[in-house]
Amino acid sequence: MKNYKSMNSYNYLKSDSVEKGLHFAINKRVVLKSEVCPSRKENEDFHDSWVLCDMIGTILTGGCSCMAGNSKTCSHLGAVLWKIEYAVKMGLTVKSCTDVHMQWNKGSTRCI
Repeated sequence: MKNYKSMNSYNYLKSDSVEKGLHFAINKRVVLKSEVCPSRKENEDFHDSWVLCDMIGTILTGGCSCMAGNSKTCSHLGAVLWKIEYAVKMGLTVKSCTDVHMQWNKGSTRCI
């Protein structure tokens, strides 16, 4: 997570190089995953970057499919963290109607 504050990782966010983020919970931990556009070659595949956090937001580990991803210090990981911070600040992390039990496609009741 050393590159969270680096300018390269922030530039990925500003240039719209971070794709839609996904998350899922596993045993009181959350995996946050996103695809990030490669920095060097435009025709190269996107890099799969992920971060593992606990429920209060402490970062436990992370990884990326790029060459520097095994050292857990690439700019793509920082870009995922910037994307999460942006989503939280903009209020994009609220639950949708399909996330709440029995709210979506509920139907109507009939009065007799």
